[in-house]
Amino acid sequence: MEQVEAHMFYYHNLSGLGDAETEKAAQTFTDSYVAMFKEYPDTYSPTAYMGIMELARGIELSNSLEPGKVYDALQKNPSIGTPVRGPGKWRVDGEVEWKYLFFRVKGKGAKDRKDPKWDFAQVTGGTPDDGATPTIQEMGY
Repeated sequence: MEQVEAHMFYYHNLSGLGDAETEKAAQTFTDSYVAMFKEYPDTYSPTAYMGIMELARGIELSNSLEPGKVYDALQKNPSIGTPVRGPGKWRVDGEVEWKYLFFRVKGKGAKDRKDPKWDFAQVTGGTPDDGATPTIQEMGY
């Protein structure tokens, strides 16, 4: 991995991102995950977690389990705050527009790793969507 640059949906240590609020949210998530599972979260864990949290928020807002009512409640309250991918907002098509679609990382060599399995990269920035997800207009809305 040394010097290999990549995009990841999540990396357990976002220090270096340059966004203190998102770094703190990610650290809180990672610390909780490690406490529960005794290992670091993989790149998809926070997406699943945020999905469940948003589903619960929609149920609470709508006071219903009916999908249409949950969807309507989230559309009326689209802001998601600052979870591990930065602030998010629900779109009319049911997708979330996150501040960071990916995180840019640069691989560490063996001598730079504090943990040989999990400390394999350094976050160098975050990448907004910038066209990776089709726009609302492209989706026919």
